[in-house]
Amino acid sequence: MIINRQIMEMEDVDNILLYIVKNARELLHANFVGMALIADNSNRLELKCFSAEAATEIVYSQINIHTPMLLETLQSARSYCSAGTETLEQIENITCHLGGQPNSFGIVRLELDNRPIGILWTTRMDQLQYTETDLIWLECLADQVVIAIQHGLMTSQLQSLRSEEHTSE
Repeated sequence: MIINRQIMEMEDVDNILLYIVKNARELLHANFVGMALIADNSNRLELKCFSAEAATEIVYSQINIHTPMLLETLQSARSYCSAGTETLEQIENITCHLGGQPNSFGIVRLELDNRPIGILWTTRMDQLQYTETDLIWLECLADQVVIAIQHGLMTSQLQSLRSEEHTSE
């Protein structure tokens, strides 16, 4: 798989995350895919990257996620596929002002060492609803996000160890 090859070649984690969200949008026929991470060991979520029809980008400014349905999924430890019964308040700003009001969405939690680190979600504006199969695909992509993050953490730790070795010589 291309993602695994990029990880093995130690490509930049941000580029891998962009690749994942862009391909998630294409695979799931989505209008928007977002990835948010928990900030500062709290329950505050910040948008890390997204893919919309106009752009696929890393977010460098702080964009906090306040959408109740996204926060509930982070807390509940289970994936969520829209049922069409959600209120506007539950999904308010689910596309972070980067897309239109969705008709359907799927949300999965990102976990590292059995602890939540963020969420990955996708939205669709057409009438086609997401299915449990779509949610399984999104969960697989979430696993790839976590692998990329783990790779980045390990690379950072190795670089720190190398720096310590050089300074001790």
